[in-house]
Amino acid sequence: MIVQTPMNTAQRVLLASRLLNDFQVHKDIQVYVDSLDDGDQFLQKFAPWPIRLYLLRSTGTGDPVVDFIFEIEHGTIRFDVLHNKLSEVRAQFDSNVV
Repeated sequence: MIVQTPMNTAQRVLLASRLLNDFQVHKDIQVYVDSLDDGDQFLQKFAPWPIRLYLLRSTGTGDPVVDFIFEIEHGTIRFDVLHNKLSEVRAQFDSNVV
């Protein structure tokens, strides 16, 4: 999947929605979008450049924690690694659903 770099928060939200739809993300997995409207606080806290993708896990008692950080290879994240990790997380959620 190739997308244009979002220039505002609304565009980032649209890309996150596309991710949820295209990859059929389990309904219990929350996807967070960092806002450009608030001074890009996520950028300042985690320094995710040039490219970084974090998988966050709910603790059930408050703020999510970083569960997995995808590694960058040649300036990108390998799709197979991303797909496999998201599939693994989805399987964990599916097995925990009552």
